[in-house]
Amino acid sequence: MDQYTKKAWVVSADMGYGHQRAVYPLKDIAEDGIITVGSSEAVSKSENKLWKRLLNAYEFFSRAKSIPVIGPPLFSMLDALQYIPSFYPARNLSHTTFQVNLLESTIEKGLGKGMLDKSQQRIFL
Repeated sequence: MDQYTKKAWVVSADMGYGHQRAVYPLKDIAEDGIITVGSSEAVSKSENKLWKRLLNAYEFFSRAKSIPVIGPPLFSMLDALQYIPSFYPARNLSHTTFQVNLLESTIEKGLGKGMLDKSQQRIFL
């Protein structure tokens, strides 16, 4: 590696191939390869269980759109959970949202701990 080669930690979530495709172009600058959070190599058993629950819920709601009558409202719920308000017009967006509270709750339950442990190992190697 010459002095001009940039290296970065490239991290993807194990939430389907869309996430994997998004980081693939960065594979050449990935320090020790692409780290997939939620994969069995980067998580404890309890965190893996949490990832699977989240992934199953996500997949259920995303596939529900094709179910007649109840599908579109179920999918709308998933869409609402992922909603990010527009930055414009400029206004105070500093209050916490349901999404932030949900993320904080899952972090408190251990989501991301495997990635944190793995990153600490790499820093101190």
